[in-house]
Amino acid sequence: MDQVVTIKGSTALRKSIQANAKRTTFAGFHHGRLKMTVAAPPVDGKANNAILAYLAGFFGLQKSEVQLVGGQPSCQKTCILAHLKEEKVREKLMDFAGCQPPTGSMP
Repeated sequence: MDQVVTIKGSTALRKSIQANAKRTTFAGFHHGRLKMTVAAPPVDGKANNAILAYLAGFFGLQKSEVQLVGGQPSCQKTCILAHLKEEKVREKLMDFAGCQPPTGSMP
């Protein structure tokens, strides 16, 4: 499964989340999805809000331009990144230290 996809004409990012971590950041890949650690607890939407804020900052978007469209109560989440093309998202992730995709095909 690819971590950057197009859903209904918008670029989306699939990721696995580990809440209650030391910090909010990307942490490599897990089962074909980008892995993120989130410092916020998975209570009352705190972790989801932290994810949206981090992604907005990372990709230079307003928080309102990042939307959680799948996995609200789950650790497997999908977010739409408004106004960004897949290529730009992939390029930004590749430039980020520690987020190099695994070699070979993804499961």
